Amino acid sequence: MKVTIKDIAAATGLSTASVSRILNQRGRYSAASAKRVHDAAADLGYFKNRSAADLASQRNHTIGVINYPAETNANDQVIQGIMAEANRLAMDVMIMYAARDDQAVIAKTVQNMIERRVFAVMFLSVRPDQAIIDTPSQYLSPRSCQCQ
Repeated sequence: MKVTIKDIAAATGLSTASVSRILNQRGRYSAASAKRVHDAAADLGYFKNRSAADLASQRNHTIGVINYPAETNANDQVIQGIMAEANRLAMDVMIMYAARDDQAVIAKTVQNMIERRVFAVMFLSVRPDQAIIDTPSQYLSPRSCQCQ
């Protein structure tokens, strides 16, 4: 069973709003309350539900990368660069694989990315047709991410 903010609130005697503020580092709270919340979260095995948080805040910090599973390591440096820049911007990267020229598989992979609410989709060694490239533009917009 997943540990929730309600569970942490019950364990610490704080409100769910206070626990949320502390875990999201927003608003005012005391150092003592923050320690209680972080200790309880660690003891209970709490992990933030990023999808729920993104949905509630209407922001998303995940970039989707669709890669072709080549037998060489040619894309490793590119992926390392993407990861480094994403880390610098406090963003996440989701990597999925697709066939290089199979438009049906590429389209399904893009759909999977959109359903997971990624901020942007990058194609790496994959050749999508123009219809696939145009598809995410109606769902993925810079307004959905509050990055620098």
